[in-house]
Amino acid sequence: MLSEEEKARIREKIRLELELRQRRDAEEIQRRAAEAASGKAVSDELTEERVREEEIRGVKKEEEDRFFRENSDYIQYVDRYGQKRWIHRQLFEEKRRKSIERSEARKQERWRNIRKYLAAAVAVLSVIAVVWIYRISKPSRVLIVKSNVAGASIFVDNLLSPHVTDATIRRISPGQHKIAVYKAGFETKFVPVTFGKSDTITVYVELDSMPPSELALRSSYSVNGSNQKPSDIPKRQAAPATSSNTERRATPRQENASVFITSNEPDATIYLDGDPLAAEINSVINNLPLGSHTFELRKSGYRSDPSYSLVHLRKPGELISLSFELVRDIPTSLTIKTEPISGPIFLDGRSVTSGLYQQSIPLGDYQVSFGEVPGYKTPESRQVSLTEISPTVEMVAVYLPRIYIEASLGDDGQLIRRGCRDVTAGYYLPDQGAVESFEYGPTIENVKSQGTYYWEMGYAFARRNPPGSDFVEMHFELPEHFDGNDNIVLELYGYGSKNNYLFHLTEVNDLAIDINNKEVFPHVKPSSVLEDGQPIGVDSRQIKLHLHQGENSVRVRTTEKNSCYYYLRRIIVKSVD
Repeated sequence: MLSEEEKARIREKIRLELELRQRRDAEEIQRRAAEAASGKAVSDELTEERVREEEIRGVKKEEEDRFFRENSDYIQYVDRYGQKRWIHRQLFEEKRRKSIERSEARKQERWRNIRKYLAAAVAVLSVIAVVWIYRISKPSRVLIVKSNVAGASIFVDNLLSPHVTDATIRRISPGQHKIAVYKAGFETKFVPVTFGKSDTITVYVELDSMPPSELALRSSYSVNGSNQKPSDIPKRQAAPATSSNTERRATPRQENASVFITSNEPDATIYLDGDPLAAEINSVINNLPLGSHTFELRKSGYRSDPSYSLVHLRKPGELISLSFELVRDIPTSLTIKTEPISGPIFLDGRSVTSGLYQQSIPLGDYQVSFGEVPGYKTPESRQVSLTEISPTVEMVAVYLPRIYIEASLGDDGQLIRRGCRDVTAGYYLPDQGAVESFEYGPTIENVKSQGTYYWEMGYAFARRNPPGSDFVEMHFELPEHFDGNDNIVLELYGYGSKNNYLFHLTEVNDLAIDINNKEVFPHVKPSSVLEDGQPIGVDSRQIKLHLHQGENSVRVRTTEKNSCYYYLRRIIVKSVD
């Protein structure tokens, strides 16, 4: 605490300052009266006032240094910005103690985070271990197919598998299945099997070779001739082959190839190289000449997926499986529109158009995505389904404008504008509002401790009550659909100070923010005060509800309660994802 002697010195100092102010006020009144009488205008009042303030600050600094040097309870230190400050020894020790406590708290927080991350890592590894154990212990279903003829094709539920005899087929779904074994020159055999949750089933399929008379009949088939399904081929008893030599003698020489065709519509017509083929679906078409052939499936009121298949038969005796899905042909329509701009449209990853897509496409599921447009947020991809119940789909994708508007001062003190129409400055009076002025208002100062320029904002008039407040105002326009952004924030890059107004002993940092000439945030305390040793921060506010399409403005000003200069570097309005 201050002693009585120290209090007396401070009171004496304050009285001297007040007397000095009284004398100067009297001199100023006399000078203005003389100028008014002689018809002279007051020139450069603001500049003279600020020069006088700087001189007073210098005198105040000298007196403070002399006062504190005489008091052994105070010490001088250099803050983080290189400024020399006086502080009471006890307060200095307390500040240092708090700094050590904050450092220890940060260390403890780091250890807590490390423990948290380790726990998360252990949890992830545990999940991976559980999944791995589950997979290796998961019930499996295995089908082992053996035959007296090696290299025979294996069909599962009329679909050609990639396996040939003898083979082990894994991951069979539970339930009933029909297994067929086929090789040209032999009778096709079918075997039904039923799988439970975890079964391993072995089937032995003995293929009988066809008699010479039937082989001769099969060899006379033309491409458009009659064909038989594997189940329709006559079955004959024959002794199983006991050696590979016996098998080779029983296998006739193949000069042609075969195609096995399946479809969900068994009464569709097969077209081979553009001509209808007298063959049934889910049958093996034998005796096809080697070379390239096209296969189609047609049925009135249906469309085929794929529309056709091009097959290249290169090896004698080769068997190829084809599958067609016939879908009822229903009039469909997919309409995709982008607003408010023409954006690229992609369908299943393929670029189709920009702005508007309107086509009749087959039933099914489609992935709709959109391309990037500078200055806009790309709409999210969407899944659309055209079904028999809903064959028509319309969608509108909105490109939300990315908002970024900035007014700031460069390292050379020049104004920088990004997306804003204009930046104005002046003074604010409660009874008049904002008044744009080049003579009165904030000044642009080079803050040496920061190495760059700031708007120095304080009061407007030294000898007026109220004295008025400095302001900086940014004017900008917002486009259509700007309000589709979830968050639009205002960011102020600046700091409060302990640089008091003249004859103000209290230290109050208080700002007001007006949006579209309406006071929205009447009292904003800067998040950082330079002399407190805090880093220069950002004051952020959510302002979406106060904006509208078209012309907008954001005004930052000091208030009547403010008694210290505020330093502003940058004003930003932006959308945040």
